[in-house]
Amino acid sequence: NGFQSYLENDYDYYTRFNGKIKWHPHKLNRLTLELAASTLYDNNGFQFYWVDAGHPYVGNSGVLNDQRFFYGYLDTKITYIDKIGDEHDIWGRFYRQKLLGVGSLSEFWVSSVYYNFRHDFGKLFMLRAGVNNDHYTMGDGNLGKHRGDYGGIFVQGRFSYKFLTLNLGGREEYVHEDSVITPTLPVFNAGASFEIRKYNNIRLSFSQSFRIASIAERYVDYALAGVEILPNHSLKPERGFTTELGYKRTIKIGNNFTGFFDASAFLTQFKDMIEFVFASRSLPGPPYFQPFFQSQNISKARIFGWELSLSGHGHLGPNVDVEALIGYTYFYGVNLNDTTGPNNNNVFTFIKNSFTHYVLPTAKNDFVWDSITAGMLKYRNPHQFKADLDFIFFKRYHLGTSIQYYSYMSQIDLVFGIQVPGITEYRQEHRNKGDFFWDLRTGCDFNRNISLNFIVKNVLNNYTVFRIARPDAPRSFTVQLVVNFGGMSKKGKGPNMDNVSRSNM
Repeated sequence: NGFQSYLENDYDYYTRFNGKIKWHPHKLNRLTLELAASTLYDNNGFQFYWVDAGHPYVGNSGVLNDQRFFYGYLDTKITYIDKIGDEHDIWGRFYRQKLLGVGSLSEFWVSSVYYNFRHDFGKLFMLRAGVNNDHYTMGDGNLGKHRGDYGGIFVQGRFSYKFLTLNLGGREEYVHEDSVITPTLPVFNAGASFEIRKYNNIRLSFSQSFRIASIAERYVDYALAGVEILPNHSLKPERGFTTELGYKRTIKIGNNFTGFFDASAFLTQFKDMIEFVFASRSLPGPPYFQPFFQSQNISKARIFGWELSLSGHGHLGPNVDVEALIGYTYFYGVNLNDTTGPNNNNVFTFIKNSFTHYVLPTAKNDFVWDSITAGMLKYRNPHQFKADLDFIFFKRYHLGTSIQYYSYMSQIDLVFGIQVPGITEYRQEHRNKGDFFWDLRTGCDFNRNISLNFIVKNVLNNYTVFRIARPDAPRSFTVQLVVNFGGMSKKGKGPNMDNVSRSNM
């Protein structure tokens, strides 16, 4: 397979082989054995940011990445249902990845094992428990040489009776890296769902989190166009919690339409949250300071927001089916350690501030905007809207559209405006506009295994830069022929747009 991006120095050419076998022994019908394998050779190129806003599809010198690598894995899985109905799953994986080329020093080996047990106490209670371990060794020119284990044990229970469902669980982690064992605390989760009346459900959940910084966050040592990305060996684990209150309503309109309305509000808080931040250090001579990026712990971060969604499927007539999904998310996140913004330490004041910042005033430039959005987490889009609509005619013909909108990224590191040409100009021109994507698709199912589709991405040919200094694709047209061999595809789903590139054709 091959793919040349709309960006001059972005491409991906690869060859992949997959295989899987599944066996039920005739005399042991409670036993299932599976074996799967995959290998991939990949040659790809990637450009981190543009030359400038006038040449957005050309990569700047020093930020182009070209690499070839090989990876492969072997999976084994054993599933056994014993005489009393308990389920036992044992899963294992052996994985290898190697960067190819002269002088390459990047190689990863990972072996994983996982055991899962499930027991049902009738229809009232279900118990699930398990244990896992990932053992790895690696050597990389930018990350160094490391070896270690990540593992844990968990237990989860669910109780269901009429209008009530309760969940309770916990997990204990084990982290061993090189010669260091990182102490962990057990984390717990709990949830409840109540059917307050027919077709109306309320849910409440609380869960704790614990995350060790990744190897890249701790050890990466890399230079990119004069800006260093430095390691941080003293990173602490993230700890936090999230809680959610939600409401779900099932909607029925006669026998023609069934849908779901879902609304939820969430509150999340982290201690020692890990963020990729910009900083600088002094030098003894000109230029007297050196900019760099580094993963660092934010003392505290707090996030509040809500989600609304409406989905459904039904009939507009004897020969017209329709499927629809509409969703909206609001996100307000702050760094509680940042004293330049409003005081968010009191949770009720914080929630009040989230409504105050729901619609931000117009700012003339990033420096003014920074005074408006001080304390907010960076590289976030506060508002997100998505909609997807499909019509299926005579169980064969498809017509669909999808819309996505991401509001203006209100907070970034201002160094990008200094280090990367064109960022300030682009953000000035598109301030308060956000990024809008509109796609169309149509197609025909000739039978259960053959379909022909025509897809238009970015119908309005909008010029958007969702990720800083890396423009999104212009309008593209794709003709897609899908043929399934040895399987039965589902009808009425339309073409799959997730795997369609945004390249111009």
